[in-house]
Amino acid sequence: MNRYSGAVKCFAASCALSIFPLASFAQNYVQTNLVSDIPQVPNADGTSVTIDAHLKNVWGMSRGAASPWWVSNNGTGTSTLYSGAGVITQLVVTVPNAMGVNAPSRPTGQIFNGSTEFEIAPASNPAAKNPAAFIFATNNGTISAWGPPATPVAANGTSTALQEVDESKQGANFVGLTWVESEGNHFLLAANFSGNAIEMFDGNFKRVQLSKEAFVDDRIPREFAPYNVQAVGANVVANLGWDKVKATHPVFVGDTLYAESTVLLKRESVSQPTQGIVTVSTRGLNQKGKEVMNFERSMLIYKQRHSPEAAAEN
Repeated sequence: MNRYSGAVKCFAASCALSIFPLASFAQNYVQTNLVSDIPQVPNADGTSVTIDAHLKNVWGMSRGAASPWWVSNNGTGTSTLYSGAGVITQLVVTVPNAMGVNAPSRPTGQIFNGSTEFEIAPASNPAAKNPAAFIFATNNGTISAWGPPATPVAANGTSTALQEVDESKQGANFVGLTWVESEGNHFLLAANFSGNAIEMFDGNFKRVQLSKEAFVDDRIPREFAPYNVQAVGANVVANLGWDKVKATHPVFVGDTLYAESTVLLKRESVSQPTQGIVTVSTRGLNQKGKEVMNFERSMLIYKQRHSPEAAAEN
């Protein structure tokens, strides 16, 4: 399974189709660029694109109620800040790699911490603790946190997060991060792609042992691994990694993108008799019909006459 998609513009296709007939479907999107690491022509509406060399291979984004948007730059080991219009905030936070590794880290998911938990302190003064403001996961198997005064900002607008979790020696690869509240306490959930597991950490960044039934669903093929985790309302959703992801052609300002999917395989779901598991091949095309990316993915689809809408009609 390919774990990284490179610098790919994001688009997706969703569908509601029968488990039985093979089918194709398409949607279209219009792209507006806000920030780029390389020069760009203006957008179709005349707005310019902000240039920031730190912005490489963007993954997660988060913000507080009154903060700018924080972005995880997987290609530079940093997090940079922008307004909703793409204006740069003069702060660059370095997300550290595993202990003893000098190469830049590869940050992925991140969260804003609005609680009084997840306290951090500099090694020089362990007693001087304050809650982290932002927390970052990395492909390197680490989780780091940032928040002054424990992480002071230098006069040149740079700062460094503090590493709180290091599972690099266990081969961990954290590709997504979220937090949940339970009985008044907050916990981090990290998607460990290489470990094929969702891991939980308490408000002190200590690993919490989950039950064997947590995040287990026999409707999902065993070879799939979690590629993200998000708290949606009262539910936690683990998204699955897409297979054979390839970026085949550049995407430019003003392009219109189409997602076209073709059903490859279908099989019955053992635990869900009204549904089946469908594997599709999806191609991303621009307005000229040129393929810009392709990948495969699997999903649960209701069988004919078994969807909630069909049940309501009956």
